[in-house]
Amino acid sequence: MRKLKADIEDLLVKALDPWRWNGGKIEHELIDRIEKSSMATPVSAGVSAIFGKAKPSSGAIGEGIDELIARAIRYDAGPGSDRSLAYALALQFKDNPTFKSRLLMLGKELDDQALYGLFRFQVLYGPYAQDKRKFSRLAPVHCPEFLRYGTQEQLEANLQDELNRNGVA
Repeated sequence: MRKLKADIEDLLVKALDPWRWNGGKIEHELIDRIEKSSMATPVSAGVSAIFGKAKPSSGAIGEGIDELIARAIRYDAGPGSDRSLAYALALQFKDNPTFKSRLLMLGKELDDQALYGLFRFQVLYGPYAQDKRKFSRLAPVHCPEFLRYGTQEQLEANLQDELNRNGVA
């Protein structure tokens, strides 16, 4: 089950490749703006002080992200337009629960099935999921025959009734 979920997530992430829309050219200016617009929480700031650069997904989402989302919606709304900014934002903050509403808004405003697919996956299986139950066995529960079909006399009576109704006996 975990492999299936990982494969589905890999397919969704490949569909959201932001640089495919940009002709394979990586825009480092956009990446820098996205990283600067995410604020570090005190915990992630401490981690970055010890281990180096912290991931933006662990920090809070700053106001600069809303500016970038507005820019992505404004310039990426047309069919066949460049979706690199919207996809880069979605991939950068896909695991951040505070980005949940923004991801849904991006998918709705751009009418993009790839963004909707990532949102659905994150709500069902990812960090946005509310139900974290794990089913250990998917086997049916055993039920004794007499509970399912009744006593032997009742089973024979049901069988005879079916034969009479179908005109076999």
